[in-house]
Order: sequence, then C-alpha cells, then structure tokens
Amino acid sequence: MRAAARSSETRKIVVRAAAGLAAPLVIAGLLGLFAPAETYLWIKAGHLVAAMGWMGGMLGVAYLFAFHAQTVPGSPEAERLTDIEQQAMRLIVNPAMVVTWGVGLWLAWQGRWLSDGWLHAKLLVVTILSGMHGWAVGIVRSFASGERQRGAGFYARMAAVGALLAAAAVTLVIVKPM
Repeated sequence: MRAAARSSETRKIVVRAAAGLAAPLVIAGLLGLFAPAETYLWIKAGHLVAAMGWMGGMLGVAYLFAFHAQTVPGSPEAERLTDIEQQAMRLIVNPAMVVTWGVGLWLAWQGRWLSDGWLHAKLLVVTILSGMHGWAVGIVRSFASGERQRGAGFYARMAAVGALLAAAAVTLVIVKPM
C-alpha cells in the first residue's frame, strides 16, 4: 500500500511539474498570437510585477524556513509556518514564476534579443533561480512532513544568494553589457 501511495504522489508531482513547465510556453504563445505591439510596455510592466512577486515571495519563504528550522516538529508554531509556506508558494510564488517566465519569453522574442549575450546570461541566472524555486517547493514538502534538513543560518544564506541572483538579472536587463 505504501508503494502505491508513493507512486500516486510521484505522479501528482510529475503532472504539476509538467504543467508548470508548459504554462509559461502557453502564456508566451498566446501573447505572441494575440498581444498587439502597442501593449508592449504594459506587458513589460506585468513582467516586472510578476518578477517582484516571485523574488519577494522566494525571499520571504526562505526566511520562513529559517524560523521553521528552529521550531519543534509537530508544534503549533511549526504547523502554522507550514500553512503559511504552502499558501505563499501556491498563491503567490508559483503563479508569479509562471507569469514571469511566460511574459519574459514573449518580451525576449518581441524585442528580438534571442541571440544577445546579455539575454543568455539572464536566462542562466533565471534558470538557477527556477532551480532554487524547485528546491524551495521540496523544502515546503519536507517541513510539512516533519523533516528538518538544515539549520536556520543555511536558509538565511540561501535568501541572500537569491537576492544577489535577482539583482544580477535586473542588472543584465538594464545595462545589457554583452
């Protein structure tokens, strides 16, 4: 019975991951088909708002992890932090990442920057941030199951790394150094 439950959970995770990977492509495709060129600045503003939500949410969740690492598993404090982490990821961080990627891909295509070095560097940075996002999803699940993986200081350092990566992405877009 346990193997069947694990298999079912694994299937759910794979389906969610596939949907998460497909959704930005769908957004970019729909924008490519239906967004008039004069909406470019509005769509760019939407990209920035989504990116701020994604990065702000990731930073907030990382600091929640630092607090969560100091709680007793199963305690009311740990349960409350689990609820907050899950809601933040589901309602803010995950949708913001999907919109950031989808709209960002459209902006790159629309701006004809797909062959530019600065965009390649930015995509590398954003891919690393996406990996950190996936890692954070796993940590939320780990805390929800009562597991502790790291100490509070580790999560605070990861928040700092995320902030530096976000700053690098913004700098690459503004300065376009290559």
